[in-house]
This record gives sequence, structure tokens and C-alpha cells, in this order.
Amino acid sequence: MRTVVSKADVEARMADIYSNFTYRLPYFDRVQMGLVEGAKSYFFPSEADHPHLTGEASSYYACQRMKARMLETESGRRVLAERPRMRSPFIDKDVIAAYPPHTMGGAYHKFLSTYGYEYDLRPLVRHMPDAEIAYIFQRYKEIHDFYHVCLQQGVTMYDEIVVKYFEYGQTSLPLTSSPILFGHIALGLSGSWENASKLALQDGPKMIRMARKSKDFMSVMFEDHMNEDFHQFRKWIFNAEDSDDEAFET
Repeated sequence: MRTVVSKADVEARMADIYSNFTYRLPYFDRVQMGLVEGAKSYFFPSEADHPHLTGEASSYYACQRMKARMLETESGRRVLAERPRMRSPFIDKDVIAAYPPHTMGGAYHKFLSTYGYEYDLRPLVRHMPDAEIAYIFQRYKEIHDFYHVCLQQGVTMYDEIVVKYFEYGQTSLPLTSSPILFGHIALGLSGSWENASKLALQDGPKMIRMARKSKDFMSVMFEDHMNEDFHQFRKWIFNAEDSDDEAFET
């Protein structure tokens, strides 16, 4: 039975986003910030804040398109209405840790535990023109690990680029395309031209096909599927017809 979410619940889920706005940048200021932070991301790769700010500066119009797509489905409209969050204090870590290994929640917990990730790893959105678009971008960041889990990808450079291909196929966010471009170059410069070629000719196009065939991840209320069988959930979210579908080759 679906839990009724009140207006007060929604306001509580948005409180940190509201309070985190430093200012709402006009268009040309966002362009300037994107260029500056993009350059800083290149020259200071260990400073994690720069890629996030680059993403915020460049993602407004893509987030508008994501919103339009979410409004096309009942589940997407529900996400926009209820504003679920995948970070503290809105989730119970003990509950997630208790999900059986064969469930979606169990697979999610295993991924976080294996790589030592925390739910609050990604910074809150700071520079978006309105709160709804800010929420959409925040939701994208908070469900990023579900892309890894569902695609069964780790966190190597190769794995991250594979995930970015899928994300780009679904969201068209600029911050998903630049890692694809520079990731190929980085793989090549590290001597992995074979992997770079495999990405460009095989795994990358495969992820784009899967992304277009699959359900829109942004429109999925992952919180409602945590106790479901992981194999069946993957089959559902990828719209896979059987276990021979290429989604199950990842």
C-alpha cells in the first residue's frame, strides 16, 4: 500500500536544497561559471567541487527536457510530486543494510559497501534557476549509484565511461558527454587503446541502445523496488524480453 506523502513531507525533503541556494545564476553567468569550473576540473582533478559546479552550470536545459519526459509517465509525475531523496536523513541505512542479497536493495547495499561509498557523497545543488530544476538535478546525482548497480558496473575508469554512455542516452546531460570524450582520450594515453576502441565501437553504442529501450531511470521510484528480486527488477527496468537480451550481457 502506497504511503501518503503530505505537503509538509515534501517541504521537509526540499529544505536542504532551499537552504543551500547561494544565488540563482542568470544565463551568461552560468556560461561563465561552466567555462571557469570546467578549466579548474581539468587542472585540479582532485578537487571534487569543480565537476559538480560545471554540471550545474551546463545542465539547466537538459534538466528541463528530463522534466518533460518525467511528466509523460505516472511514476515520473509521482517522483516530481513527492520529491523522494536518497541521502540522510531521508533514508534508513539499517533498513537498506538488512535487505536480502538477492533483492534490489541488497545489490545496492553491496555496491555501496564494496566501494566504501556514503549516501551523502555528492554535494547539494547550489546554482539552479528554480527549485524544481534543482531537485531534478539533485535526484539525478542521488540515484547515480543505481545506474552502476543495474548495469552491474564497478568504478574503474572504463566502468564509469560505460555508465556515462547510458546516462547520456537517457538524459543528454552535458556532464555525461564530456567524461565520454575525455575518458576515451585518457584510456588511450594510458596505453589502453584496445579498451578505448572497445568502448567506442561496442560497449558505448550498446549502452545508448539500452538507454533508449529502457525505462527512464529518472522516472523510477527506486525506493519502492528495494525488496524486489534483483534479476526481475533488472528485467523490468531494461524492458528485457528474456535473459538473452543484451541487457543481461553487462
